[in-house]
Amino acid sequence: MDIKGNMVPHICDEIKVREEEFGLIIVSKRTPILTMNEDSTLIWNSIDGVLSIEQISQIINDNIDGDEKNNDTIMLFMENCYKLGLIDFE
Repeated sequence: MDIKGNMVPHICDEIKVREEEFGLIIVSKRTPILTMNEDSTLIWNSIDGVLSIEQISQIINDNIDGDEKNNDTIMLFMENCYKLGLIDFE
């Protein structure tokens, strides 16, 4: 799948999430236990099934005084979550 910024990600069913001091633990039937650091947690928690990747990037950049460089990181995060079966797109 060619993932684009106007796509709206949503978290797949049966994904379990637990908050930890360092970030999140993600468990699914398709992957081993994954841990997410603080930056990944910020992106993950922005996935609500309503906002597009572009909107998520803008909100995150505004909240951390970020710049356009973060957009590539956010897109890569989304691509990897999709490949792992953690998210899908509307």
